[in-house]
Amino acid sequence: MRLLLPLALIIALPLAASAGVVNTPTCSADLKRASGFISSVAARDRAGLPKDTAKRCEIWRLNAKEMFDAATILDRCLTGHERTENVAHLRVSVGEVGALIAQRCR
Repeated sequence: MRLLLPLALIIALPLAASAGVVNTPTCSADLKRASGFISSVAARDRAGLPKDTAKRCEIWRLNAKEMFDAATILDRCLTGHERTENVAHLRVSVGEVGALIAQRCR
């Protein structure tokens, strides 16, 4: 499953768009973590999926967790349009990966 396009739109935004960021030390640190989560998911997406079903499911589960965690951080630490758009993209991606897990993983 290719998640790269929506994630590519999100990766740099939290750190670059200071007007839409809650300016606290906690959010600053958490946004760096969220950016790391999103970068990791994008890197795994670019690498492609293994043929082994168990490994594929493991990657999907990790991606879903990291996108969920990133969405939670962005929901708390961004404001305005950046928050609405980026959180929505991540939540849709989490839902899509969750559906794949439900259909193809045990």
